[in-house]
Amino acid sequence: MTFAQLIEKYGIVIPMIQRDYAQGRTDAKATLVRENLIENMKGALLEGRPLDFDFIYGTIERNRGLLPLDGQQRLTTLFLLHWYLNMKESGDMQSILEKFSYETRVTAKDFVYYLVRNSIEYDDKPLSKVIESQKWYQYKWKFDPTVEGMLRMLDKIHEEFYKVEDGLLEVLCGKECPIFFTFKDLNNIGSGEELYIKMNARGRALSDFENFRAQFEQLLEVLGYNDKAKEFSFTLDKEWTDFLWPYLDDSKTLDKPFLRLFNFISSSKISRIGTVAPNTFSKDYTNFKELKTIYKEEESVTFLFDIFTIWKDAEQIESEFSSIHEQIHLFTNERNYFKALVEEDNLTWPERIYLYAIIQSKVYKRDDAIELLRIVRNIVNRIRQAKDGKFTSNMRYDTIPTIFDFIDYLVESEKPVYEAILDISPKMFSKISDASLRHEQEKVQLILERPDLKEWLYKLEDNIYFKGALMVVLPIFKKYPEKLYDVMQELLSTNQSLVSRAFLAIGDYAHKIGYTNLGPRYIFGGDTVKEYIWTTYDPNLQVHYENFLEKLITIEDDSVENKLRNLIQEQKWNPTNWKYYFVKYPTILTGKRMIFSYEDEDQLLIEKLSGVSLRAEHINPIYKVVIESIPALCDSQSSNVRLSERSKLVTKDGLVLQISNGKWQTDDVELNDKLNEIQHTEKDLVQQMVKVIHY
Repeated sequence: MTFAQLIEKYGIVIPMIQRDYAQGRTDAKATLVRENLIENMKGALLEGRPLDFDFIYGTIERNRGLLPLDGQQRLTTLFLLHWYLNMKESGDMQSILEKFSYETRVTAKDFVYYLVRNSIEYDDKPLSKVIESQKWYQYKWKFDPTVEGMLRMLDKIHEEFYKVEDGLLEVLCGKECPIFFTFKDLNNIGSGEELYIKMNARGRALSDFENFRAQFEQLLEVLGYNDKAKEFSFTLDKEWTDFLWPYLDDSKTLDKPFLRLFNFISSSKISRIGTVAPNTFSKDYTNFKELKTIYKEEESVTFLFDIFTIWKDAEQIESEFSSIHEQIHLFTNERNYFKALVEEDNLTWPERIYLYAIIQSKVYKRDDAIELLRIVRNIVNRIRQAKDGKFTSNMRYDTIPTIFDFIDYLVESEKPVYEAILDISPKMFSKISDASLRHEQEKVQLILERPDLKEWLYKLEDNIYFKGALMVVLPIFKKYPEKLYDVMQELLSTNQSLVSRAFLAIGDYAHKIGYTNLGPRYIFGGDTVKEYIWTTYDPNLQVHYENFLEKLITIEDDSVENKLRNLIQEQKWNPTNWKYYFVKYPTILTGKRMIFSYEDEDQLLIEKLSGVSLRAEHINPIYKVVIESIPALCDSQSSNVRLSERSKLVTKDGLVLQISNGKWQTDDVELNDKLNEIQHTEKDLVQQMVKVIHY
């Protein structure tokens, strides 16, 4: 039955017991329902595809007409569509539409009464504004949620149908109207209002999931995938339910697990064919227009169905993910990404990418999934930004489509992954840096030429401080693969103060990380910045890294720690050079992050920062050594300063000393004389000052 047939035969009265018109509300769910419904109705009228509004239940009362008990929302929307097209096309349905009435509130009843019986002139502006400007419109109607909802629905109908050519009214009111429903008269089942109360006491509205599955099945039919539409409903109730059953929560409903997986699939596909937004990978995919865009591509439909066939059950999934993590360190908290997705939907972006790579490897029946994951992991971990000697991920929502494209390129290739990546040229994948791509290609080429190196290269890559980034150590690895791995394992677990001092004895390897009012900042290392120190490639510093590592490998000694101490003892710097003090005195290169500002290194105007900027306390590192050598004679608190002030060495007696032009300076005449005397025999500034203050 159609709306026109129903209202003409009986008339329709929305009874007082019914709720307000909900499809015109402003909340997200109602907005989605409204948009999808109008899109479906428009498609039905323009393309002739059937749109079944399901069952309408109600009672027929003499002298009143049909009182719907279930379906008043759909009937109201159909009424508004008929009214709009009748007005737009100057139809003759007014007398029939006058048989529609609301009894939920007097205001709603009056609004419908006047709406049907008055004509309006309109343009492309919102129809609600035109109606609200009519003489017959009453201000109090603005406070009726049903009236406001109807106006909002009319605005959306107007937006969608305003520019459509006339002729739809005839389709809508004709015998072959594609929009229809099944009407059930409940007169013989007792009192209508009593039945309504009973139905709502024991029943429930269709869930979002039930609405979704009906809509998606219909969408597949509209897009021409009739076989898949039938298969979708059948397998969802059987195989897919069995497949997802272990992941259901206490409610034991399929809704959440399936929709989470469906959203993952849909977001993965729309990110490849459309413009991504910040919520692309976090929102629900239930919008009809969006789903139509995604699943008009046969590849997307195939991908959806493939995911439910690549694994047999939850046990196999758990086993395969365990196997993956035994073969490669992915540096993620989650281990079973599929389970985390369907149970909680709390995947990080790297985890989402790895799950996509794993799924695609299985869809394309690749036997080199681990190699693919290794490359993808390495690239993902190098999408990063550095600040104050630490890395944070620079992965953004708009980066993910490029990574997916990269994955698809490799899995779709007829070549092994390690050969396919060599065919990729710079700029082919815009969000992957040339340096990152070249690094992966260099390692792959090395493995293909020297398969015997693969085991050691993988071990280095899987180290928590490298995470696949071997740019700094790769030249030495090519010469000493096994030995380098052993040295790095010990080096990264050794006291980092010792490592930094020995490293500086070979050469100035410090990385510039920014500027202060007292000169540029440099970082030398520390327990919390190992990754930064060992994976930040700087061509100007590379020679020092290679010299340092080669010495540690070639020096004859069983222990890396002993080798480090030997390098410190053999340092080549003299007391006029700041490096001399940094290497000799352990107290300088200490801390979780060893950061210094350099105002003038030749004059030894350097400040050791207790934090990452001058806002924290800082002190000239030579003063710090003096204070720790004779703490009872020095005022540490007064010697440390903040902001842009240059630090001073202050004694407990109130004497103030500073280094200037590489020498100690003081206003105290007696101290100056003593300094001049000591400087002839003692060149070490620390020892000079210790002797002077003791004097």
